[in-house]
Amino acid sequence: MGTAPAAGERTGDVMAHGLDTLHRTRAQLTAIKGGRPAGAAQVPSPAALAALPTAPSWPSRDGVKRALGAPAMDGQNRIAIVKLASHLGWADGTDLVVCVERGRVRVWPGVVSTPAELPSQYRAGRMTLPAAARARLDVGVGDMVFASTASNGELLLLSGADVAQAIDADAEPVPAPVSAPLPAAKRGGVKPAWRAPVASGG
Repeated sequence: MGTAPAAGERTGDVMAHGLDTLHRTRAQLTAIKGGRPAGAAQVPSPAALAALPTAPSWPSRDGVKRALGAPAMDGQNRIAIVKLASHLGWADGTDLVVCVERGRVRVWPGVVSTPAELPSQYRAGRMTLPAAARARLDVGVGDMVFASTASNGELLLLSGADVAQAIDADAEPVPAPVSAPLPAAKRGGVKPAWRAPVASGG
């Protein structure tokens, strides 16, 4: 049962006082819980932002201009290196020396002089990969070979699959975006107007 306004008070003043009390009570409960009202977006703190993963730091560039390529090996164990050979100044018909190392293959112009070196040749824009080089790179027909010119005039070959895996291993997973919860939908309808009870006659 409601309380009638005191003398000198208006009904609007009583309602304003009640709403003010409701807002202050809600603010006090929110402060006690240490959170935000339902439906409010959560803003990350500066400490949380600082803890997010950052991109890997890359070494400073040395300024050397290198040519890159990723040719696929054909059915005759050849890879196309036209642009790379042009960058290195190799003419068509140049004899090549292939040296198999751990994880990569080095190529330079010349004639083999040690048992560890393998012969090849640059002809018609392609070079043939010897069996030992194919085994070291673990490539077959259709597989990509990552090729890069070196500052000393050599050609460096790596497996395209190994290069892709190394790049992918350094990538950090991107966290899924977190959306703020939506406020609860208000119930529809209009409350019926209040009516005073009608006394029944005795």
